[in-house]
Amino acid sequence: AQLRSGEDGAPIGGRFERSYRYTVVDTIGGGTSEIQKNIIARRGLGLPRNF
Repeated sequence: AQLRSGEDGAPIGGRFERSYRYTVVDTIGGGTSEIQKNIIARRGLGLPRNF
């Protein structure tokens, strides 16, 4: 079982567990990876829409 941050014995002080949770939340909050790639392609690179 993975130990949560702040628990005794948590590897590297629980930073791995905390980073994993925030990574999942950041992905959901920012949109899916595919949507983010499409936005970068259209706005940043001037490529056509992906239909």
